[in-house]
Amino acid sequence: MPVQSGNVILSFVTILVSVCGLQMWGILCFTIHQLRVDHQARDALYHQHQVLLRNSSNEASTLVQLLKMVAAWRKNTKSAMRRSLPLIIIATLHIAAFTCAGLFSSRFIHYTDKVLLLNKQCGWVEEPSKLLGAFTRWQPDERQIEVTKAVAASARWTFQRSQAYAAACYPNQPGMISSVCNTLPKQRIESKVERVKQCPFPDVEMCKTHVLVLDSGYINSDLDLGLSAPEDERISVRRVVSAVPMRAEKHMLTVPMPPTDSGAAPVDVTGRNITGQAYFLGEMVDTNRSWTVAINNATGGLIPSPYAML
Repeated sequence: MPVQSGNVILSFVTILVSVCGLQMWGILCFTIHQLRVDHQARDALYHQHQVLLRNSSNEASTLVQLLKMVAAWRKNTKSAMRRSLPLIIIATLHIAAFTCAGLFSSRFIHYTDKVLLLNKQCGWVEEPSKLLGAFTRWQPDERQIEVTKAVAASARWTFQRSQAYAAACYPNQPGMISSVCNTLPKQRIESKVERVKQCPFPDVEMCKTHVLVLDSGYINSDLDLGLSAPEDERISVRRVVSAVPMRAEKHMLTVPMPPTDSGAAPVDVTGRNITGQAYFLGEMVDTNRSWTVAINNATGGLIPSPYAML
């Protein structure tokens, strides 16, 4: 069951054990009281025991009262301790038994975020062929709008959980692990970070310092991410990325920006002509352009809006 529901049930079971203990003590006191009843003449200690058993509210107060009776009658009544000892032992054992029952009641309840999904209810959210970003060219029907809302809500929920998980499970102190980290088979993926001297570019002079390499290691879809699948359908993914400050001046080319609709050269807020700088550091994947990144020297500005003093 979920953790939240498990906490509620655990609290209920603890209260139930306490109530059952009190009721059991009342039945036990009544039974002992009836077994001790006879028609012979008895001393005051016997009658105090009977009154205490008949009017006992709980085992703790009964134990305290029995000890007070022993202390009060030990000089005036023969064998006051021996006669009270059976009742003291019964009260002590009853307290110990139901205290242990309350403490170990949590062992009978197992709650976790793990659930078993049925095949018909397992899968990805159905996504529409076009998302909200293309609404200007797309006239969706009501069902597509609802599906798109569901996809957006699912993405937002996933992002929030991922953000909370990263904050709780990847702290600066490795020993501080929260209970939130038990939602995945492996609490955290320990990536390997190292510095190497070998420059990843053909032109080794492009690297200013040592290269920082981040290696995730092999991440198993079942053992690490919890995506249950037959053994022959599981996959392992490894990602290795590197970062290094570069000397890119030799691979930079200044290019003019395209003219405006009127045919004039584009200018920024300062009246300066805008030029672009293209860096040729390698061909981008899945694109037809030869440059890697491009920037321009435009200067922006904010124009204050008029306001009125009230």
